[in-house]
Amino acid sequence: MAYVNALLTNPACNPRQKDGALHLVGTVATLLLKRKLYKDQVEPMLVAHVLPEFASPHGFLRARACWVLHHFCELHFRGQTNLGQSVECLVGSLLRDQDLPVRVEAAVALQAFLSAQEKAQAAVEPHIKEISLELLKIIRETENDDLISVMQKIVYMYTEQITPIAVEMTQHLVGTFLESGSGDGGDEKAMVAMGVLTTLDTLVSVLIDQQEIVSRLEPPPCWTWW
Repeated sequence: MAYVNALLTNPACNPRQKDGALHLVGTVATLLLKRKLYKDQVEPMLVAHVLPEFASPHGFLRARACWVLHHFCELHFRGQTNLGQSVECLVGSLLRDQDLPVRVEAAVALQAFLSAQEKAQAAVEPHIKEISLELLKIIRETENDDLISVMQKIVYMYTEQITPIAVEMTQHLVGTFLESGSGDGGDEKAMVAMGVLTTLDTLVSVLIDQQEIVSRLEPPPCWTWW
């Protein structure tokens, strides 16, 4: 930690060196969180050297900041403001960053925070509709099966909040499924297709008591592919 802090606080540290230092920190995150000597230094390090990188002009550093937060998702934040700021940075990156790799890293990190930090769930709730639609868009663009898991987490966790957009979500998922079955792609496309089907099944199962919504999922345009 002393070496990394010295490097990150050095005014001569260039973006590539900073990326390497942050990668080193994230790689040993499990060890740092287990040892009290290091654990107490983690939160100040995140605040001083990771959160500011969300405003970096370099996309690879913004992506690295998301990646580092992901690896420290189980940190017990002593300052709830710092937890809130971390979640805000991830949400902002997912919804507004111009670079697709940054948005993907932000989505994966956000899922980790939702699983590990109960207070993060309330912070994300006001943005959940926007997040859900953006996730569906990215899934369709990238066919990244890691993002399918993020989508499933949101469906389970925020059923009430996504109900008003359930039909739109279903249309997105069906479109992604159809596209995953076209062209080459082999096992990767098959994994995406299976993930989409699982998400559709999850969506229907959590909304099963909402008969008016479920009935709208059955006719076209949702199921025109049959």
